[in-house]
Amino acid sequence: PLHTAPGIQNKVLEAVAATLPTVVTSVVADGLPAEILRACSVANDATEFASALVRSLALTPAERRVAVAMADLGNLSWSARLAPMVALLETAALQRRS
Repeated sequence: PLHTAPGIQNKVLEAVAATLPTVVTSVVADGLPAEILRACSVANDATEFASALVRSLALTPAERRVAVAMADLGNLSWSARLAPMVALLETAALQRRS
């Protein structure tokens, strides 16, 4: 198990988007959006991690899709994440003009 998280969160997001359930440590989980955590198992020592991996590997493709479907990826799109910035930039532009 990795106990540092730089760059790992993006790999978890990619795995979930590819309908792969993931196993992460709590350090990695702390940096993930709540929407993604629904598709992840959290394990912090080698025994827990191995058990979680075995459970994930035993899932059928249909069970994997169900597990990953719990994650709400719609809120994680670029357009959804950047939408609040549009209003902020428009307000800043209007203030600058006046």
